[in-house]
Amino acid sequence: MVLLGGLMYPIRLFGMEFELCQQGLALLALVPIWLYRGRQGCHSKPFQYACYAFYPVHMLLLVLALNFVNR
Repeated sequence: MVLLGGLMYPIRLFGMEFELCQQGLALLALVPIWLYRGRQGCHSKPFQYACYAFYPVHMLLLVLALNFVNR
C-alpha cells in the first residue's frame, strides 16, 4: 500500500486539473461486474481466437506506435 499510495495520474478536463489515484481506476472494474447477469457469453471459434489474439496484437501495435513517435 505504501509503494502505490503516492502514484497519482494528473488529468485535465474542461480546463481543470485533477489528480486520480492509480488504485481509484480499479473502481472501473465494477461496471462489468454489475452488468453480469449470470449467463455465459459467445462460444464460437472465431470469437475465441480473436480473444486469444487481442493481447499480442494490441501490444505489437503499441510498440509500433511508440517507435513511430520516438523517431
